[in-house]
Amino acid sequence: MAEFRNFIQLLDNYDPLCRMVAPIAVLVILLLPVLTSDKFTSQWKTNLLVGAAIFAGIAYTIYAFHYLALSAPYDHLEPTMVTVARLAAAGAPVYHSVDAASRYSMVYGPNAYLAPLLAMKVFGPAASSVKLMSALFAVGSLVLVWDSLRRSSQDAFSKAAGILYFCGATLLFRQVLVWMRSDSQLLFWMSLGVWGPTRRGNGLAFAIVGFALGGCFGTKVHGLFYFAPVIALLVKRGTPTRWLVLWSTALISTAAPFLFPCVSLTGYVVWLALALRHGVGAIALLNLVTMAGFLLLPVLLAVLSRISGWSDAGRSDFFRLNRGAIILGGIGFLVVLVVGAKKGAGETHLFPFIPMGSWLLAWALATDARNSASGGGFRVAILPFAGAAIVVCLPLLASVRYWWWEANDHSPTPESDIRKYLGEHPHDTVEMGCGGFASYPLTFARIELPPVKTFTFDAGALMDMQESGLEIPKATLAAFKQGVVRTWLIPLGDTPFSTVSYYDNGQRELFSARLRQIFMENYRKTSST
Repeated sequence: MAEFRNFIQLLDNYDPLCRMVAPIAVLVILLLPVLTSDKFTSQWKTNLLVGAAIFAGIAYTIYAFHYLALSAPYDHLEPTMVTVARLAAAGAPVYHSVDAASRYSMVYGPNAYLAPLLAMKVFGPAASSVKLMSALFAVGSLVLVWDSLRRSSQDAFSKAAGILYFCGATLLFRQVLVWMRSDSQLLFWMSLGVWGPTRRGNGLAFAIVGFALGGCFGTKVHGLFYFAPVIALLVKRGTPTRWLVLWSTALISTAAPFLFPCVSLTGYVVWLALALRHGVGAIALLNLVTMAGFLLLPVLLAVLSRISGWSDAGRSDFFRLNRGAIILGGIGFLVVLVVGAKKGAGETHLFPFIPMGSWLLAWALATDARNSASGGGFRVAILPFAGAAIVVCLPLLASVRYWWWEANDHSPTPESDIRKYLGEHPHDTVEMGCGGFASYPLTFARIELPPVKTFTFDAGALMDMQESGLEIPKATLAAFKQGVVRTWLIPLGDTPFSTVSYYDNGQRELFSARLRQIFMENYRKTSST
């Protein structure tokens, strides 16, 4: 049973290349005869796609909430986000000074921390509240995209294709959809931005887009460029008054988080400037371009399928009238590609473009477009959409049993160890330290610890600081020497603070020999679990 469980867990995390190639291979084998056969009417093909879209939506919703059944975080920065939100709730600054003893600030925008803070205020202080928030953002995004397609077209085929693309593309990123970082929030802001232009009232549409733009910009600073395609949709409807409404609303939405006493605009700008020192990774850029091509393929094929049925004059007029919008959207996409190639970034930077891709795809496959499109182009374009249903199916088949086992597994875990220790030492100041690189994932359990307002040390944030050229300051070494934190939890059997950074292929130590020396001189091992 243990071996089978390990196999399921391995299948649940199959290689990204397989995630892209396998669904297409299966799709071609299973669906090509159906989609190219004249024996199947358009209504049959529509019914097939609608059924797949319903299944995809159900699967997407199940996946959005599955994280509530798991104890350990998926990613090492999730505890960082939760810890900073808890610190902010206790009155600590989200962005501490560069030379402070505390080491937890990162370059995320204030909304990335304020949303978890709000979730814990509403649903309780546990990390599960932030997981629930991410799930609600994810499902809310699906609802907004569906309503956007419903308002834009009465054609069932194109709406089903759009939903299939949205669900399949988001689930290609798997845990990114739900983890306790900013990605599900960015997806929601973009979905709201795509939904805005479908509103009838032009003033309301521009206000909604402005509000969503500010929310996205306040979550990640390059969120402004995600909205380039959305702004392009409004170009033809814009008047000076409407643009004033949009940018005024965006400004208010952007500025609002800085009204909270825990959020400093100056501090945020300082950390943004430091992030500019991060280099661009060639492999990261290659992976990003590969994933971008895969995500764009269905949309490009659908658009080409649509315009292939137009006259030469019609195509010429289309590009002439929409030249500015196409250029604007292209610039935004290219900027995000560059930002996503930064060390430590990656393919997840493409995630927020999916709602716009879904809308464009549905537009390209509307009834009038299919009637004028060439049969070959249309059939090729539809293949990736039908494949999205298979993409959605794979993670569920691999994961459902594993989620159930995890939720009902009461064997000892790092999280249970920490909860037991805190119960036995309720008055200790406790923080999680690091051991070696191999045991670093065990430190994700620090999400169980209450925030230590006097001194909080986060290895994930420290990796980013080191990449920006910041060394551990004297104030931090002094805090270790003075024993500000009474108890440090270190993974069993490891040399304390001997891990390396994720950057530069793990060739650089995260902690100095001086820090280790000070730690060993001022702390002693008292117990182990």
